[in-house]
Amino acid sequence: MAIDAELVASAIATSRSAQVSYWDALIAEAAARGGAGRLLTEDLADGATIAGVSIANPLRQHDA
Repeated sequence: MAIDAELVASAIATSRSAQVSYWDALIAEAAARGGAGRLLTEDLADGATIAGVSIANPLRQHDA
């Protein structure tokens, strides 16, 4: 997927609204554009939704 002006503008807006870095917003926006429903990362808040994509930390300890 190419980074185009529309993706950059969306990432800037998402960065401001979700209060995350531009780079994290760019990843979330690219995931949304690609049709992903979930993004696995340890860098963002587990359980959050950014750009319509659910954030999940794959290293999070779950209660038994």
